Amino acid sequence: MFKFIIPVLFVIVTATTTAQNFVRTSFLFHNEGQPFALNETITAYNGVDYSIQSMAFYMSRIKITHDGGQITALDTNEVYYLNFNVPEIILGSFNISQVEAISFDVGVPEYLNHLDISQYPDHHPLGFQNPTMHWGWASGYMHMVMNGKGDDNNDGVPTAFYELNCLGDGNVPTATITTTATVNQDNSRTIFLICNVDEWLRGTDPATTGAMHGSTGVNVTVMNNVENHPVFVSPSTASLVGKEQINISVSQSSNGTELTWIDSHVASYRLLDADGRIVEQGESVEQQLLFTELSSGLHIVQLLNDKSGLIGTAKWIVP
Repeated sequence: MFKFIIPVLFVIVTATTTAQNFVRTSFLFHNEGQPFALNETITAYNGVDYSIQSMAFYMSRIKITHDGGQITALDTNEVYYLNFNVPEIILGSFNISQVEAISFDVGVPEYLNHLDISQYPDHHPLGFQNPTMHWGWASGYMHMVMNGKGDDNNDGVPTAFYELNCLGDGNVPTATITTTATVNQDNSRTIFLICNVDEWLRGTDPATTGAMHGSTGVNVTVMNNVENHPVFVSPSTASLVGKEQINISVSQSSNGTELTWIDSHVASYRLLDADGRIVEQGESVEQQLLFTELSSGLHIVQLLNDKSGLIGTAKWIVP
C-alpha cells in the first residue's frame, strides 16, 4: 500500500504545480483619467485641445511577477504590437495563478531593431503595420507612433497636424506596474492596464509639434515619460476623479444585496469574487443591481461606461 500511495501523490502534486493558464494584457486608453475615442477632441496635459487619429506601440522583454514573488520572463525575442483599435494581446500559457506585477520595455530591442522587415510573414508584430512602424533598416522601428491634430488658435477645433514617430536604440524605456489579473470564466488571466496618453505627451505641445521623426528632441522626452510619469498604471491605482465618477450605495437585507446609483452613464457591470474571478457580468440599463444568492466573503462590482471605461467600484462583505 505504501508503494502505491507515493506515486499517486507524486502525480497529484505534479499536476497541480504544472497547471497552465492563458495570460493576456488588455490596455484601456485614457486622457485626463477618462476613456476617449479616436478623433474625439480631448485636452492635453498643457491645456491644449487635440485629437488622436492613430496610436500604436511595441512591447518587449516582458516579465510577470506572481505567486509570492516568482518571476516569469517571456522569450526575449518576442515582440508584441499594440494599437488603439487592437489593445489586447495573448502573452501565452504559463504556470501563473495570482499576478502581482508586470514589467515590459516599450519598443523594439536593439538586437531586433535593424533586421529586414520583409522577412516577416503577414500579421507578424515586426512585419508591415498600419500605421507604419518601420523607418528603414538603418533607423529601425518606431517604438511608439501617435498621429493627430492640435488646436493652434484656441478655437476648440484641432486642425494643426502632428506626428510622433519615436525611433532610436536608446529610446526603449521600461515600465513596471504593480497590478493584479482578472480571472476569467475559462480560468485565463487578463492583466488590465491603463495607458494615460496625456502623461505620455508631457513636455510636448500638440498644437506646435508638427511631424517629428527621429531619436532626439521631443521624441526623447516622450519616451522618457514612460519612466518619469504614470503613463502606464493599474486600473486599481488609476484615478477615477472626473465628470463620470459614480458613487454607489450598497445595502444588504434578507432579500439580498442591492446596489444603487444616480449616474446614467453605466452601460455594463462585472461582479468579481475576492480572487478577482468574474462571477457574473452583463448590461445595466437600470440604475440598480440586486444580488440574491451570494456566498459569504468579499464581493466586488465594477461599473463600466459604453467605452468599457471603469467608472465605479463597490466592495462589500457578505457574512
